[in-house]
Amino acid sequence: IDSFESLVGLSGGKGANAVIGIEIQEVKFAQTIHKSGINLYYVSGKLANVGQIRLSFLKTQVDGTLFEDGASIATAKAFPGNPMSESQLRSLPLEVIEEKMANKHGENMINLEVATGASVPFLIVFSQVTGQPDDFNLSVSTDSN
Repeated sequence: IDSFESLVGLSGGKGANAVIGIEIQEVKFAQTIHKSGINLYYVSGKLANVGQIRLSFLKTQVDGTLFEDGASIATAKAFPGNPMSESQLRSLPLEVIEEKMANKHGENMINLEVATGASVPFLIVFSQVTGQPDDFNLSVSTDSN
C-alpha cells in the first residue's frame, strides 16, 4: 500500500482565500497482531493547520476506509492527538484503543488550539477487518454542531 498526502481546504480556496486549511501529512500504513490474536491494521500521520488562523480540532476526525480489490472491507474514524505505539496497540485492550481514538480533546488537550503551521498526530486503528487490505483512503471530517 502506497503512502499519500491529501489536502483538504475547508474554505475551498487557496492563497489569500485559504483562511482555514487542514492537510493530512506523513501517512504510514502498518499491521500488527493484537494480544488477542487478531490482526490490527493502522494508519498514522499528522493533521497540519495550513490555514491562516488557529484552529480547534475538537470537532475534527480522520475517517479511514480499507479496500481489497476495490471493495470496502473496513472503516474507522479517530480524533487526532491520541498517538499510540505499536507495543501499546499489541497489548492494550481493544476497548481502551477505541476509547483513546474517541478522545476529542487529544492527549494533554492538544486539540484545543492548533497554531498556524503546527500539526497534531493521528492514528486510526482497524480491528474488524475481513480480507487482506490492498489500498486505503483517508478524509477529514468536521462536525459543525
